[in-house]
Amino acid sequence: MHVTWSGPNLARTPLAVIAPAFTPANVRFAASAFSGSYIRHMDSRGRIDPNVSPLADSQWRMVPGLADPLGVSFESVNFPGQYVRHRNGEVWKDANDGTDLFKADATWRVRVGFANANQMSFESINFPGNFMRHGNSLLYSEPIRPTSSTTDKADATFFLN
Repeated sequence: MHVTWSGPNLARTPLAVIAPAFTPANVRFAASAFSGSYIRHMDSRGRIDPNVSPLADSQWRMVPGLADPLGVSFESVNFPGQYVRHRNGEVWKDANDGTDLFKADATWRVRVGFANANQMSFESINFPGNFMRHGNSLLYSEPIRPTSSTTDKADATFFLN
């Protein structure tokens, strides 16, 4: 199983949108700044951790965005119908309630990674400029700007693993 990416010359286009080409796959996203730590859910809260058990807590089906097919949504492998979404600035795994708000909260634009042009950053579709990022192992949706610190940019960068 495989997910491929197509898009602009990433090295020359900061904040370019990466267009995913979807194939059925269970994927894991590693934190750029913390080797061996993965995006996962625990008690529905989005976080990053190493040595995730059960493994399925860190596996996702990347599907066309619920609010915009040019974006992506991340469906839990072990909780089908539940997606990574932001609410109140925090990232959670919640069941799709079918509302437009949920669909927007669970849709992300894949951008060229802030800390590494060969990696990815995930921008909220309904809060442009807010990106999924980690802090103290928890995931948040917060503003990241070109003037943000190197640490903030690294904390908002992930790669397929």
